[in-house]
Amino acid sequence: MTISKETQSLNMPWEQEYGYSQAVKVGDTIYLSGQVSHDDMGNSELFINKEN
Repeated sequence: MTISKETQSLNMPWEQEYGYSQAVKVGDTIYLSGQVSHDDMGNSELFINKEN
């Protein structure tokens, strides 16, 4: 029996460098990664409240 595997990425620099995928589908199951907010150039869009 052969199990199919598909990956999905956004072509961000770290995906190729670290082997990171946004999602991996193995058979009938989809595994989603944790997400980091970033713009289309890969720059972090993390906002921190500096008042506290």
